[in-house]
Order: sequence, then structure tokens, then C-alpha cells
Amino acid sequence: MIYPRYTMIIASKWLQFIPSIGISIFILAMSVTVLSAQGVLASPGLLSKPYTPPGQQVQLIAYHSSEHSGETPTLTFPILSGEQLYSYTSSIHEAKPVATAQYSSTMVTVPQAALDCCYFTARPDRIMMTREYYWIFDYDLVSLRGLSLTADYDARDLCDQVVLNLSREPSPIYYITPQGVKMQADRGLTVRYQDLVYDEQRHAFTSVQKDELLPETAGRERLLLAPLSDTSFAIIGDRFTADGLSQRYGLPIESPVLMAHRVEVHARYRPLNSQRDSKTSDAANAADDKDIAQLPSTLSAPATVEIDLVANEPVAAFYQILITEGTTTSDGAHVVMQFNGRNAQYTFSKTGSYTMYAKTSDRSASCAASSQPVVVSVQSSRLDIPNVFTPFSSPGVNDLFQVVHRSLVSFDAQIFDAWGGLIYRWSDPDGGWDGTSHGRPLPSGAYYYIITAEGADGIHYNERGHINILDSDHTQ
Repeated sequence: MIYPRYTMIIASKWLQFIPSIGISIFILAMSVTVLSAQGVLASPGLLSKPYTPPGQQVQLIAYHSSEHSGETPTLTFPILSGEQLYSYTSSIHEAKPVATAQYSSTMVTVPQAALDCCYFTARPDRIMMTREYYWIFDYDLVSLRGLSLTADYDARDLCDQVVLNLSREPSPIYYITPQGVKMQADRGLTVRYQDLVYDEQRHAFTSVQKDELLPETAGRERLLLAPLSDTSFAIIGDRFTADGLSQRYGLPIESPVLMAHRVEVHARYRPLNSQRDSKTSDAANAADDKDIAQLPSTLSAPATVEIDLVANEPVAAFYQILITEGTTTSDGAHVVMQFNGRNAQYTFSKTGSYTMYAKTSDRSASCAASSQPVVVSVQSSRLDIPNVFTPFSSPGVNDLFQVVHRSLVSFDAQIFDAWGGLIYRWSDPDGGWDGTSHGRPLPSGAYYYIITAEGADGIHYNERGHINILDSDHTQ
């Protein structure tokens, strides 16, 4: 036996003496040898890619003739030293050596080979230990030629399921296992159509072409999840269709355009001015700023949330945004906001749990869908007041007199001097006093505040006390 490495060395020595035309022929011959060692070949005509049914040892291969003349193919199989080529039609127990087989060191060729039977190579004393079986059949006898296709909605599910109806049941493809059991292969019909897919990062739908294997069922009907866009459906082949031969078999088989009914809606919630608990860590605040579209599960009132919907238009035509009290979307839940449209804002000003979701329906208002519900919790109120700050002696640290707060829906703070004169006033709980009056620093000492507020939970605050300016380097 000549091994590939030595073959290439010999070939390289001979190439320098062969004219250019001879080189091309020589390279082609070498290529055929390599290919034949990798799988089964046919001439004339083409073979499909091998398909092994689940749980079986048999590889199914379809033979496609070069023309409609019904010629008999020449088949070539890879073979190991000491092996013979066998075939059977009913079981391995009646397998016999192929009488017309022509052997070489790495392959065996069968001129005028029979089809619709199983070939395998094995040592004569190890026939029952074979692991590779090739069931080769004539695809012309089972092709999809002459079929037509229609598409409609399933009467049992008019919104979500499409029925593809073939003009006749496709011809079955049978094979015989080594044990002698007759089996029907899954043809793997492939349908192509247009659909829409939601892109969460872009918050938008994108048009895509889908190729899907249809479920293998008896009869002419095949069920498919309804697409989100108007589209026709096309059978482009099966797992045994060879490349470049679609037109011969009348492929693709295309249906008329089907108007879509199925709808899908997605909601994005963005906090606009939710107060943060002033004890929230800087790291948590930075994380919120990094992904502003991410709505926190807890809010501090008053919290305004922007709601933006996207659906598979133009199929989706009607929108509704709902916010209900509680953590469910049940019919009995109290609705706090209902808005017909794609965009809305809502301000939460009362402590409790709320569920937000959206609905959409199609152009005929016969099919509807809801978005994934989102539950948020508006926290109970809180107000803590410090009594010391250092606005001038430690720049950047404790410069403002500020309250620690949460879920305050109203707020008023006033600073007075020792004689009762008003120095400063503010109404934003996130605001504060910087220790100055009319832009001038005030001296160290005690000053007095009156703070009134109302929480989202209905609690009223009426706080009075003093605040000390410490370590001031300035005098009035």
C-alpha cells in the first residue's frame, strides 16, 4: 500500500516532467482519490448529504440523476484493506457480496449499481460487526415535484398557529434496518418565510428570514407558529435535496401571502426623577446611572416613570398601558392608570406595590397580547435631620446641611438666626443650606430650622431643632 505522504513525494517528482495539461489531469485524479476516501461518490448525478435517523446506524443518501433519463449510477465507497462490499434489501442476514464490485486499495466501485438497497463494507468474518451502512435511494421516485402549497390560520387557534396545506401528502421515504425492520424517514421539509424578532437592546423589531424544519406528521397539513409579519411561505426542499437541483423538482413551492394576526408587545420603563434614599451607596447610584433604562424594583416617591411600547407594526395597531395596585394583573385589581397609546408618564406618589404592563391588538382587533408585567414597590417615607456640618473648614466634606429622606411628596425647610430672622429656605428635599446668607459665609454657632414634610404613606412631619456650623474660618 502507498501511504499518502509517500504518494505526494512521488507525485512532486513526477510533476516537474508533466506538461501543464497533464498537471491538471493529475491533480484532478488526486482530488477524486481524496474525496472517495471521505465518503460515497456517484457518477453521473449527485448524492445528497448523508442523514442518520435518531437511534439508527443506517445513513440515508438520496441519488439525484443528472437528467430524467433513468440512468444507472456508478457508486464508489471508501474501503479498508481486507474488506468486501456487501448489500441487502431485507436484512443483514441475507446480505451478499456485490458481484460487480471493482476494488482498489482505498475504494470500491460498483458500475450500474442498484438503488433502494443498503450497502456496507466489512471483513467476511466480521459482517455482523459493521458500523457503517448506506441506504441509497432514487430521489426522483419520491421528489416533491408537482406539489402546491396554501397557508391559513388554524381554526382551533386563529391568532397563534398557521396551517400549511400541501396539495398531496409527500411520498414517504422508506429504508430497512440491518435487523430487517421497515422504517419511514423524516423528510425534514424546510419552509422559508419572513418574520419579525424583538431586539431587547435596541427596543425594536427586526425583519428576519427564517428557515425551519416542519414537524413530520401524517397527511398534508403542517402546523407552524404564526409569524409576526405578513408573508408567503415557501417549501425550499427537504434534507435529501441536493444543491443546485431545486428547479428540477419545481422548488421552491410558494404559497400566497398570508396577512398576519399574531401580535407581540414589549414595554420599556425608565425612571425620570425618582428620589434616592440619601443613604444609598455611591456604587449603587453609579450602577443606576450606567443603565438608566433599568427600572429599580423599589422607588422613592414622588417617582415619575416613562413608559415606551413597541410592537410588531403594522400588524399591531392598538395600544394600552395599565398600572394596577398590587402584584397581579387580575381583573379585580384596582387600576390607577389606563392610557391608550404607545408612550406615557406616570408619577407614583403613594406607598404600596404596583404592577405595570401593556396590551396590544391587531388590525382587526381580534387578536391581542400583553407584555411581561413589571412590579415596583414605592417605599414608606423617612426623614432624618443632622445637627452639625462644616461648610468652610473641610471643602468637599459635609459642606451642606441636608436631610436624609425617602418618599416625601412635599417638603419645606427654613433656617433662622438666633433673633428669628429667616436666613434660607428650600423646597426640594435633595437641596440644602451651604452656611451662607446672601452669598456671605456665616460664623460658627447654632442656627435654627423648621422642616415640614408629608410622606407617600400619609405621615406628616413637623420638625424643629438647631444646626451647628463648626470650625468656621470666617467671621460675618
